[in-house]
Amino acid sequence: MSALQLYDAKAFQSTLNHFNTISFERMDNDVKYEEYLKLLDIYNAIQFDAPKNLGLAITNKGLISGLQGKEMYLKIRFNEHLTKYDPFKQRVVQALSKGLTNASVEHQVILENDLYQAQALETEVLNSAKYPYRPDILMGYKGQKVGVFVLPETETMRDTMQADGAQRFRMRVLEQAHDGRIKLASLAVQDVVTYDLAGPKVDLNGNFNLQVALDNQLKLKPTQSGVPDFTSFTDFGSRFIA
Repeated sequence: MSALQLYDAKAFQSTLNHFNTISFERMDNDVKYEEYLKLLDIYNAIQFDAPKNLGLAITNKGLISGLQGKEMYLKIRFNEHLTKYDPFKQRVVQALSKGLTNASVEHQVILENDLYQAQALETEVLNSAKYPYRPDILMGYKGQKVGVFVLPETETMRDTMQADGAQRFRMRVLEQAHDGRIKLASLAVQDVVTYDLAGPKVDLNGNFNLQVALDNQLKLKPTQSGVPDFTSFTDFGSRFIA
């Protein structure tokens, strides 16, 4: 219901009141992994997305403590997080990061404002309270702070390769946490690279265009600092992940 923004629904408020009465001691014993993820989404939605005038709040101290300790639970206590591993995602993130670095060096004057925005993001991202969900890539683009989520196949829609409903909801919550001062986009791993498991071999998708992918989602206007030039981005990224 929080994903549908039905915060004023009686069912949502009743469920929230029920959560506040449950005795939570150790989250990995009390709930399953997928249930923990849903509770985390609800907690973040109430903090950053729900209208304040509704007075919604999680007051259960055991639940709050368990959700605020998400780094420990998601990386240590719940072994299920290991099933989320995508062998190609890290290569894609590295290739995109290296390609963007190369482009910024070659076109530093044009990208000066974007470099500033990226540096500001790197400083802010350490604040987990402001980043309940962390983008895989932080960059400046057309004078805006931009976070990019690189998503494996399990988190995208098969027909469009766009972020699925759960990921779009999390992106919206993150934008709300920053009052719209950060723009978010997503890239599907299978949209950026092609791979042959029998090889094994990974290649940059020849049809992939980062600028088009960002423009289709962000709808930003060029600033006075100029339009980013990613001319050499594809070649550099291709050499990096080959």
